[in-house]
Amino acid sequence: MVPASSNFFVTTKKNKNQVHFEDDGVWPLKKEKWFLYKLKEGNYYKIDSVQNASMIFTDSTEVSKTESYKIGFLDQCNSYSKLSDSASSIYLDVSLPDELKWTSASPFSSQKVLNYEIFHMDDSSGMLSKLDEVSNNNYKLDLSPYLGLTNFVIKAVSSDIDQPASTSNIQSLDIPSTIYIPTAFSPNGDGTNDVLKFTGKFKTKDKFVLKIYNRFGQQIKQINNFSETWDGRFDGKDLESGHYLYTYSVIPENGPSTHKSGEITILR
Repeated sequence: MVPASSNFFVTTKKNKNQVHFEDDGVWPLKKEKWFLYKLKEGNYYKIDSVQNASMIFTDSTEVSKTESYKIGFLDQCNSYSKLSDSASSIYLDVSLPDELKWTSASPFSSQKVLNYEIFHMDDSSGMLSKLDEVSNNNYKLDLSPYLGLTNFVIKAVSSDIDQPASTSNIQSLDIPSTIYIPTAFSPNGDGTNDVLKFTGKFKTKDKFVLKIYNRFGQQIKQINNFSETWDGRFDGKDLESGHYLYTYSVIPENGPSTHKSGEITILR
């Protein structure tokens, strides 16, 4: 039987898998047609064919998991080759809230994966920024620089320096608003920590409501804007030193609301 071709790799582009291949010259006769086989229910089935000129198969199925492929060809004497070794797409997923994980099967038919590169993808420009490089198939993200819909991509680098890298699907995370409320402030006019103010990351379309209560359960302040501050006064008078309870809610444009409570101390 005609020997199998061995030089191809799988990559993902625009949420569809592409199989890139080339004639490795192991069979001297002209190849009339190439065939793509896909693993389904334990067997490889032919799903596409191309003439020599193309050298790229695109799987029309939208990416939802890793997929395994083999290729074969028909030569000018109508002889079919053996099927190649398999190669699999990299499927990137997320283990919430901040860990990326991806499949470890090699996307290269004849090379091993040397390492994986983790990239952040800018949502508007599509530009990639490299975050790190690892040898395993999971990565703990630092989400502090990001807010809102944020995209990540994995690239597998081959042990062969001449082999193009294989790219995973794009994985999007919706990074929520994060509010940090101080445990105390000192509105005594010394210019240091005189007002209660909030830090963190806040989406402009999210709604923010914070209510502050005295020890009798009376509401003494309501804040409806993340950038708003409070000087520790109620009805125009300074509140005495002590502990005050608060509750706050972050209501996003889409998705579930966040509700939390705590205690803040006024120091004079």
